[in-house]
Amino acid sequence: ARTNRDYVVGKVCNEIHEMIRVLQLTTYDEEEWDADDITVMKKALNAIEGKMKQAQDWLQDPNALVGGSGERALRQILDDALKIADRCAHPADRDAIVKAVSDIQSMADALAELRAQGKGCSPQAVALAKGIQQKLMENTTLGRKVVTYFTMQNLNKKTKGKYIGAYRAFESVMYSTR
Repeated sequence: ARTNRDYVVGKVCNEIHEMIRVLQLTTYDEEEWDADDITVMKKALNAIEGKMKQAQDWLQDPNALVGGSGERALRQILDDALKIADRCAHPADRDAIVKAVSDIQSMADALAELRAQGKGCSPQAVALAKGIQQKLMENTTLGRKVVTYFTMQNLNKKTKGKYIGAYRAFESVMYSTR
């Protein structure tokens, strides 16, 4: 009985070790599984909207910690905005998002530096925080427009022209507001 038990335990241990080895060799990257651009763009937009309150709270609090969760949320928002920009259909939109992200990053760096020096309540820091908030909201609105436009464009391709009228109306409204 002991020999049989040792044999079974040995086999089970070997199988478990093999499973662990295979799992360690296997990597999973969510981005790789997102085959289409729409999925990546929508995930990025949802992530942006989910982190927005935390970033806004950090911007509104002149005594917030540098490197804290609010600042990290702001920087993750900017990374997600670049994911949307990478998949933009229109170069003008891509360039606008990339420029806005660059501007916001520079402003956030300056704000973090002021706060690290204990000057978070200074007029310059307050103005920077408000400027970042405004640019962040403008960039998020542009990101929403890009994702909606891209979704409509794909819907148009999939339905083979069923909704061309609505699509063209949306397109004219979207690009006439610039």
